[in-house]
Amino acid sequence: MAYRNAWRMRPWPDLAFLGVLQEMFEFLQNDPHDYLVMCFDDRPPKFRLRLWPEYKSHRGKQRKSSPETEKIYGIYRHSVSVLPGLLERLGIDAARARGYEGDDVIGALALRRFSGSGITIISEDLDFIQLCDGDRVRVYHPSKREYGGACPDGWLYRKMLVGDASDNLPGLPGVGPVKAGKLLDSLPPFQGFDELVEHARDRGEKGDPTAGALYRERENLRRQMRVIDLRRTARIANRRLAIARGLFDGEAAMRYPPLVRGMAEHTDVKPLAILPFKRLFSRMRPVIGHLEEEA
Repeated sequence: MAYRNAWRMRPWPDLAFLGVLQEMFEFLQNDPHDYLVMCFDDRPPKFRLRLWPEYKSHRGKQRKSSPETEKIYGIYRHSVSVLPGLLERLGIDAARARGYEGDDVIGALALRRFSGSGITIISEDLDFIQLCDGDRVRVYHPSKREYGGACPDGWLYRKMLVGDASDNLPGLPGVGPVKAGKLLDSLPPFQGFDELVEHARDRGEKGDPTAGALYRERENLRRQMRVIDLRRTARIANRRLAIARGLFDGEAAMRYPPLVRGMAEHTDVKPLAILPFKRLFSRMRPVIGHLEEEA
């Protein structure tokens, strides 16, 4: 969400972090919730790098692929660095888990910490569908202003086979969404990865080249699936959660140094930014609460 807003707010790079707050605020005005927490990456996810050393390794080159892309990434990093301080002044909690990514924190909150409550994940990331049951846990996509559905059966295995270019996960070479769906639908019902592999071996011995490739690449695919699987990481990430509590102070929010500097730098957008965000700061508190662990 922060990266997409870096693109959207690039004419005002020092104020790009306000775009994230604006999207959260618009959502809450239309669909009030009792609590709000923003989740952050803690540090490089070492367990994922142990499983797949090439995980996200291409992103450094992508960020330097053009001056514009490098600029956008700089805006994104600035936004992520200043958001926690502003969130604290707005009474919004911020969560991290030592050694885990923000995605894992969201999984821990949705599946463990608040396992008995209704949860809405505000994100453009389509991978969060794996956490959704269409009822208690759901995803809201701000750019489309719509909710995603429930996780389709077999989603994790399809994702494993197709891979994810944005995370540098190749999946099964030569297999796209259509071929992955046809392969999985053609196999007998299975419970878990090991049964899938056994069915693929049997089908491969009968001449199915895609099933045979799945069997040969089974260890690579197993590791990639563990990288993707947010349900798997939720338990440990929940034990490592650290939640910074916010305490609403509208005046302190308006005096927050990065905000003041940004407004001084971009005097041309004062009419656009100051008035809406004064209202945002003053009206947000009634729809914001604090996370409390359920018994």
